[in-house]
Amino acid sequence: MLRTKLEEIRRVLVSIAFAALFLFLPISSLPLISKLFGGTAVAPLSVIPAFLLVFILIIPTFFKQRLFSRQFLPLLFFFIFALMGSALVFLREVPSFRSTPYMRSILEAVITLLMGITFYYLCAHFLTTKEKFNYVLRWMNIGAIVMIAFSVIQFLHMNNDISTYPDWLWKMTTAISSSGRAYPRRISGLAFEPSWLAHQLNILYLPIWLGFSLKSYSVYKVRLFKKVSIENILLLFGLASLFFSYSRIGWLTFVGLMAYLIFKAAKYYLDKIVTHLEEKRSVSYGPWQKRFLKLSGWIVIILITMGLVVLAAFIMSKVNPQRTASLLDFQAMQEKGVLGWATLIQIAERLVYWITGFRVFQLNPLFGVGLGMIGYYFPLNVSYFGYKLPEVVSMLNTDRFIPNAKNLWSRLLGETGIIGTALFVSWLYLQWKSATELEKQGRDHFFETMGLVGKLFIVSFVVEGFSMDTFGLPYYWVAFGLVVAAWRMYKNAQVIEIEKQTV
Repeated sequence: MLRTKLEEIRRVLVSIAFAALFLFLPISSLPLISKLFGGTAVAPLSVIPAFLLVFILIIPTFFKQRLFSRQFLPLLFFFIFALMGSALVFLREVPSFRSTPYMRSILEAVITLLMGITFYYLCAHFLTTKEKFNYVLRWMNIGAIVMIAFSVIQFLHMNNDISTYPDWLWKMTTAISSSGRAYPRRISGLAFEPSWLAHQLNILYLPIWLGFSLKSYSVYKVRLFKKVSIENILLLFGLASLFFSYSRIGWLTFVGLMAYLIFKAAKYYLDKIVTHLEEKRSVSYGPWQKRFLKLSGWIVIILITMGLVVLAAFIMSKVNPQRTASLLDFQAMQEKGVLGWATLIQIAERLVYWITGFRVFQLNPLFGVGLGMIGYYFPLNVSYFGYKLPEVVSMLNTDRFIPNAKNLWSRLLGETGIIGTALFVSWLYLQWKSATELEKQGRDHFFETMGLVGKLFIVSFVVEGFSMDTFGLPYYWVAFGLVVAAWRMYKNAQVIEIEKQTV
């Protein structure tokens, strides 16, 4: 009797913790958690319910059930390899960086990676039914509504002079984000900064709302005018929030999403057009004729897509001239070079960080320099151009924090080498393969929708990876965990169906 009651309490706690995990996702840097982690900017509120779930869900079941999906194994190997590569620090001479102990940097990197893996494992292995899946998505949407509402408030007070912001808005911002900052003519939602708002929208929220809208799927029965779903409405407000974040990589990521959808639709309709022409003319085209027709279609589509990209760049240069006025200045690119042109559009610092990270990779191409260690090698590998940039000079001489590559792919290469990067990419490939299998199964609308959403997750992640380098933010871990959870449900349904047919 007591055991049954304890199990019931445990189920209730798990349900509440999962709801809180998804509800709190928009808050990426809570001041209290930031202080507990030593002042780090990466301090998501969702880590508290995730930590609770580790004790009441993962630990009691981990060794008993050994829940390891095939998608989890490359990530596990990546983590083990990254630890081994980090241990090699003790066998090499590490450059000092203002006497900052490197063991602290390694420990912080390992903890943030473990945090991310925990989010992924929880979502992938414990969201076992559609009811649980829809339950967490509803709580996720509630959190998103709060995020959008706060973004609207910021938008209504948005101007060039942040000193005119009302005191209550400053207090709310300080209570929610450890940055404690407002940004001129930009919104940041509940995130640390505007680019983090764009990141969470592109990596998690927009792919779900966009995929659900395209597939006409919803976790709600209610529809406005019997057609417009809640996801449709959230998609519109989410796109507006993304736009007014004025995050260039955020805009670029969404352009990448749209480009993927355009090419996906083009492939489908080109096949239909060729088939229609054959039926209309009562002929059967040979392989080369079909290839020529499709190639002609692809050339037209690529030209149209390039035109849309140029148009988007032109609009960006007019909407945000301070940062993107020279985006299409090809003459400046020719005269000043890529880095000189990048200075005009204020991304030269980012390029210098990326290049420096790649130079660190060249020092230790197989194993990397160890988790959290890439910044210690920056002073020795920054290009001469970097010393012309005030931000880079400040980073090398006055900033208290260890520099980073600001690029996940550069960081992976620099810190884990080609082997670690290959393991991480293989993990990413299995997410794509799972999404493809879901999309092609052709039986269940939910699984088909999650297949499309999964691919949108990955496209966003690949592009966003060029602007963020942390393992600690939960958004892509949660996103991929949802894909694997849907895939596991699909596989379980297949097993049940086979068993019924056998009986």
